[in-house]
Amino acid sequence: MRVTFVLPGVALHPVGGYKVVYQYANHLVGAGHDVTVLHLRPDKPGDAGRHPLRRSALRAAYRLARSRRPTWFSLDRRIAVVNAATQSPRLVPGSDVIVATSVRTAHFVASVSSATSARGYYFLQHYEDFTAPAAVVDATWRLPLRKIAVAEWLAVRARELGVEAVVVPNAPDLGLFVRGEPIAARPHAVVAMVSDQVWKRTDLVADAMRTLAQASPGAQLLTFGTCTRPAVLPPEVRHVRTPTPAQLTALYQSARVFVCASDYEGFGLPVAEAMASGAAVVSTDNGGVRSFAGDTIVYAPVGDGRALAARTLELLADEDACTAKADAGHEKIMSYGLSEAASCFERCLADVA
Repeated sequence: MRVTFVLPGVALHPVGGYKVVYQYANHLVGAGHDVTVLHLRPDKPGDAGRHPLRRSALRAAYRLARSRRPTWFSLDRRIAVVNAATQSPRLVPGSDVIVATSVRTAHFVASVSSATSARGYYFLQHYEDFTAPAAVVDATWRLPLRKIAVAEWLAVRARELGVEAVVVPNAPDLGLFVRGEPIAARPHAVVAMVSDQVWKRTDLVADAMRTLAQASPGAQLLTFGTCTRPAVLPPEVRHVRTPTPAQLTALYQSARVFVCASDYEGFGLPVAEAMASGAAVVSTDNGGVRSFAGDTIVYAPVGDGRALAARTLELLADEDACTAKADAGHEKIMSYGLSEAASCFERCLADVA
């Protein structure tokens, strides 16, 4: 197959949704398919009012980096990469399959698919009402594209809109995220991801970490993310900005407890990576995480930082309970790895029925 992915512009730093697309692209080219990744920047609110010199500078930057590959992910050299400041059909190579990856690429992909013989797909990794109004998101989900969702809650949402979606859950790279020392041999460390995205709830992470610092002074408190150190974090927290894959693995493997504070997640890949690395997990009860973790982790109500801290303290105080949750989570996540997920995604694209 000739497969083209369309992403909404270039990501200079790690982004979970881009990472999954790149992983699947690597799998597909390794399976003998021709793969192209297009980073095509959509028009954005405010572009019309942008100073002409800034618009020219943006276009020039994309021209200079037309074939530049992501620096934070090892994308197979056989994959063609094109970066452009506009979404133009002339940039799309001959394709058997073209995949939209965002609300900001869906209309473009639907248009190209309808004008060519390429089968159009929409890879649903989240309900992106944080990117566009809900009515706009819903309209893209109703486009004549085949839908592949990363979690069952997204498929349920699709059915509510009158469309069907095949579920292909994301999965951690089990070759990278391997189990570290048993819980008993780990320090009393708590790790969480933080982000500039409001719905990731860095404020709740900060509240929980503040409580943990007071209630468990000996605990090691760590955060990571692509953002600079959030000002709301208490001084006891060490922040690692844009960790390398090796650093990220080490963070997960050092943790007795990994904390996820998000209001909602399309899937929640960091949680899956932490489970694969042998950490117990405390998460807000959002649909994305529950879709794959089930009852193998500990939940707190969405938006409740006190509950996140309380559940974490309970695990830190009870080594047997922490070990039991870490073991259950690890066993659960090891049943479905990246190779299985990528193969399932490939079969969906190959289905011409």
